[in-house]
Amino acid sequence: MHHHTDIEDFASRRPRGTSWKRCEQALRCLPRIPLDVCRSLGDSLTYVRTATPFPSPSHFTGHRRYRSVILALEETVILEVAQKRDLEPRDDYSDLTDRETFRGDGTPIRLEPGNVLVLDIDEAIRGASTLPVLGLVRLTVEAATFHNK
Repeated sequence: MHHHTDIEDFASRRPRGTSWKRCEQALRCLPRIPLDVCRSLGDSLTYVRTATPFPSPSHFTGHRRYRSVILALEETVILEVAQKRDLEPRDDYSDLTDRETFRGDGTPIRLEPGNVLVLDIDEAIRGASTLPVLGLVRLTVEAATFHNK
């Protein structure tokens, strides 16, 4: 997990590579796109502005092929993050949805407006039943990783 104070902080610390540059572009576009309309940049990412980014507040959701990059837009967002290895599997992984679900407890993460959170594929996330509108980018794992991973 990588918590950035804003898009500029993310841009200065992001890995090199086309998909990460596109991720930065998507983050900058998110405040201006219509609610719940998914967009894509190239074949490496999709992005959406939404208040319902996670399937259920009762369990954690993880992915294997896509990292999640979350941008808090106008309000504070409280999320819960955990390493998948510390959670109990709830459902089998679905290759069709690139989704697996887990039970357990994680660490609360507070995102202030403008903060960016990058989750890697070894992490899972859970949100509250009601969330403010936030930006969500799904970035393929084929690109470079952060140096401490």
